[in-house]
Amino acid sequence: MLTKAASTLARQRDQRMNRLQQARLGMVAATMLLCQNAYADFVTTPTGLDPGDQYRLVFITSDPRTAQSASIEDYNTFVDGFGDNAIASDWKAIASTPTVDAIDNTGTTAQATSVPIYNLKDQLVASTYSDLWSTASADLTFAVRYDETGESATGVMWTGTESGGTASIAPLGNTDPENDNPNATIALGYEKDKQWIQFVDNVANNASFQFYGISSVLTVAGGNAVVPEPSSAIGMVLLCGFGFAGNRRRRQKPVAA
Repeated sequence: MLTKAASTLARQRDQRMNRLQQARLGMVAATMLLCQNAYADFVTTPTGLDPGDQYRLVFITSDPRTAQSASIEDYNTFVDGFGDNAIASDWKAIASTPTVDAIDNTGTTAQATSVPIYNLKDQLVASTYSDLWSTASADLTFAVRYDETGESATGVMWTGTESGGTASIAPLGNTDPENDNPNATIALGYEKDKQWIQFVDNVANNASFQFYGISSVLTVAGGNAVVPEPSSAIGMVLLCGFGFAGNRRRRQKPVAA
């Protein structure tokens, strides 16, 4: 009789533990969904790819700068500071100087192993590196268009580059003994034809415009996602909630008078 009662109590205890564990897992799932929704303004792992697939991301810097420097590393450092806000990577400027072509700076030559390139709104920009540099004859699939926060950035880009990926007649940091502010090539971030990389070549390089950045090659992670301990879920909810509120405050637009 005592054995049967003990067995019943043990079974009831196990059932309570199972319900508690399910509740904890539900809280974890809700926490992860909250975090995902709070920061879902941009996508860094394109849909439709499988674990192990490789790809690259491309974006537009949210802030501008001049194109007076002849050092490609100045521009690489500039875009890297913005790109790392989306995902940590070795971001490079899609730009050309008098000594470095964009196609070489970004590692998108015909000799490189090609991977698809996406913008930060989960849109395929180019299936191959060849497609990226063939817009004199065929458009990009989608325009780059978006900045590192996922906001539409339909501005003007400094590129110093022609449609084939090499320096234009007006690269960034170009020098002219008769002109303190030589011209450089600009492009249009919302275009899909060759104007995405070369619009006009006659803009003084002391003006401030935005830049394109492209990531290093990224790889889709395996299927086993890291799940936080249930005991940390409440803290994560608070953290995500505060982060979401701060994100909304940062994005709040001025109210027109």
